[in-house]
Amino acid sequence: LRLAGLVPRTGVLAPLGRTVVLRALDTTEANRSNDLVLAALRAHGATPLAVAEQLVGSGALRPEHAAQLVSAGDELLADNPAGALQWFERAVALDPGNPDAHAARGQALLLLGRDPEALTSATSVLRAQAAQPRALAVLAGSYAARGLWTDAAETLAELSASPDGQSGQSAVLNAASELLCRVLAEQADADDAPP
Repeated sequence: LRLAGLVPRTGVLAPLGRTVVLRALDTTEANRSNDLVLAALRAHGATPLAVAEQLVGSGALRPEHAAQLVSAGDELLADNPAGALQWFERAVALDPGNPDAHAARGQALLLLGRDPEALTSATSVLRAQAAQPRALAVLAGSYAARGLWTDAAETLAELSASPDGQSGQSAVLNAASELLCRVLAEQADADDAPP
């Protein structure tokens, strides 16, 4: 009781201790309620974006929610990379050690033509987790954007040879291929443009 600040004072609780404990209880109860609402949303087929918006609106974001924010960004990525980037940056801010959030951020940056920042995101992830599939895809796209085709091809080969690249990562390989096709198309358009 002393550690929690609940030192009895003539039969009543010390006001500060009571406030701290009640806040802790309120936070725990709010987290539990929030988790139940999120589980219900997922069970009823809510999109990742809708679930993430509920999380943000609740004000009860915790580091373990970063994956949900990444999923929300993924939902937007193809049509709205700038909107996706906002979700990925929130995820990185919420959980700075989350490699998936950093790799997703790198992918959005690459799609927005912000290659140096994308490369920084990808390489920081790969320093911590050598074969992270999404970061490898971003790295390959970054090489392609710079015209380093051999490096891009080698990175894609590394991605497809990695255990993560072969099992359950076909979506990442498809995204990498799509990203490279987009970069190649943009490069071809730039080459065809009059000086």
